[in-house]
Amino acid sequence: MIVFLDFDGVLHGIRGPAFDDQCISHLEACLTAYDAKIVIISSWKDELPLEALTPRMGQLGARVIGACAEEPAFTKTPREYLVDEWLRSHEYEGPWIAVDDNPAWYGRHEERVLATSSTTGFVEEDVQRLHALAQTLPES
Repeated sequence: MIVFLDFDGVLHGIRGPAFDDQCISHLEACLTAYDAKIVIISSWKDELPLEALTPRMGQLGARVIGACAEEPAFTKTPREYLVDEWLRSHEYEGPWIAVDDNPAWYGRHEERVLATSSTTGFVEEDVQRLHALAQTLPES
């Protein structure tokens, strides 16, 4: 399974310190069950190279296989297009989800988004929600 991962509002609450250990730990526990790989969709990818981002992600960093294309400056490219482009360019047809605090950015893919609370990030309650979402995915 591929997880398109946002950072702000997922790996930390918007008012908390970046890369909260508890958020990372809860998400890692989920992803281990699926041997999931991460594609970064967060706007952080437009500011820092992967080599700088993955160490900040703690144990999740080892799951990163890439990032979506950089968003054009000063635009709000809907993330559904970034997902489509990544899937197409990598010829990936397997199961995938997105973990983000703003599911509306995913347009027609919104049903594949686990929406977290932007104030808390990924918390224990999100673990079961992610497992439930994963069970709804087609294999390809």
